Amino acid sequence: MAKKSAYDDDEGRPNLTPMIDCVFLLLIFFMVTAVFTQTQKLRIELPEAMNPDVIEKKQLQVALSGDGQFEVNGRVVASLDALVARLDSERNRVARGQAEVEVILRADGQADYEQVLRAMKRINEVATRVSIASDKVRGEAKTP
Repeated sequence: MAKKSAYDDDEGRPNLTPMIDCVFLLLIFFMVTAVFTQTQKLRIELPEAMNPDVIEKKQLQVALSGDGQFEVNGRVVASLDALVARLDSERNRVARGQAEVEVILRADGQADYEQVLRAMKRINEVATRVSIASDKVRGEAKTP
């Protein structure tokens, strides 16, 4: 008869296989249900709106900071001309043959109004619909 080692006997040790299976299932569950946020390089403080419309389908996002810098889908662009070129390339990448392209403009509340209008005019060259993002009003309605 062969000599038994101390590791041949399973009586004193618990079976870890079911526990490891449960840990892997929990890990997969949390990975699938995790919510990922979009990071932006520019700090934008949106103005508030009384009755904001929630836009479900967001294809392209343009951010305009208070100091006049632009960002398209998380990438900073240098000028209005570069903005149109970047939007055109993003539209071709995202839309994939769709006739309608929607752009959401996230302009800082302190941004120059003329700069916002110029950006909207240039965005209209590329997009079929332009929406302006805003935050919900906190507290009471403001009356003039």
